[in-house]
This record gives sequence, C-alpha cells and structure tokens, in this order.
Amino acid sequence: FRKTEADSGFNELVLQVASNGMATNMSRLHGANPYLGHSDNYFGEQSGGLLYRAVTQGENFIGDHFGLVHAIALGKASDIVDPETFAPHSDLTFFRSALRPAYIWENNNQTGVELGYFNQKSKQFGKTLSESGVKTTFFHTIRFEKSSFGLLPEIRFYATWLKALDNQLDNVAFADNKDDQWKFGISANVIFF
Repeated sequence: FRKTEADSGFNELVLQVASNGMATNMSRLHGANPYLGHSDNYFGEQSGGLLYRAVTQGENFIGDHFGLVHAIALGKASDIVDPETFAPHSDLTFFRSALRPAYIWENNNQTGVELGYFNQKSKQFGKTLSESGVKTTFFHTIRFEKSSFGLLPEIRFYATWLKALDNQLDNVAFADNKDDQWKFGISANVIFF
C-alpha cells in the first residue's frame, strides 16, 4: 500500500499460547475477554488444556481517500472446557475475520462497509458442533482523526445485517426465529481519563 506522509498505517501479528482457564477464555466465540460468569471456565474438567492463537490486525491507506482496516484470528485449543456449552475435555478450532474498507471524505468523516465472518468447531463427547455466520455493516463515522485506531470519541451511524450459517453451540435465535436480521442505529464511543 502507498501511504501518505501524514498517515503511517501498520500491521501487527501476535502469536499466543494459553493453558487451562485462560485457554477457555481466549477461545470464546463472543469475545476473548476474561469471563468469570461460570466457574467451569477456570475450574472445570480438563487435563492441562492448551490453546494456540494467531491474531493479525492493521490499518493501511491508499492515497488520501481510501483506508482498509483488518482483524483476523485463527486458533486451536485442546482439552479445554467449551466456553459456550461448558462441555469438559473439548477440542476447538476457530477462524474470525473482519475487513473494513472506507472512503475518507476528510480527516474526521468516513463512509465504508465492514465485512465479517466467523467459524468455530467444537469436538465434545465424540461429536463436532459448529457455529458460523457473516456480518455486513454499512457505516458513516465522525471522529477526531482519520485512523480507525485513533483518538476517540467518535459517532457512528450504521446499518448491520447478520446471518447465522450454523448455530449448534449457543443455539441463540433472533426474536422472530429467522436466521438473519437487520439492525440500524447510532453508536458513540468515548474515552474518559
């Protein structure tokens, strides 16, 4: 990518290894933050569970008016407590991705689309369960600077379409029992010091 002098895009790659309860947390389908809502996450039946995960994220600019943000995670865990079903001695594989191309009108106005896909398979009790889906978000963002990783606050106007492809792990359904849904809204991200 060609970068403007004022913007220095970046790409990062992180390789992670975790064991036991942290391996369970880092394989969560709905985020990888520490979660203490169920004691099995830390103290369930496992025999030294292990997780390997690779995560890449970055932001690059092409000229003054086009930016691309990406985040991709790929991982494999063995002998952990499944964080969605709480099944002990589970083996998981997962892939999560998001690409966000945007047109940059000026430093604090962007219009773009975010394309996301996830797939997680969990082998538990001799059976493999799968959870996968896609997400498309159309957005316009007002912020202090051009970078998506930059200074907050920001206001985002969006329309999001979600579709479940497989739903065997958390069995969550949309309110109307469809496998897809539209969501419209405005979000504000702020940071307090």
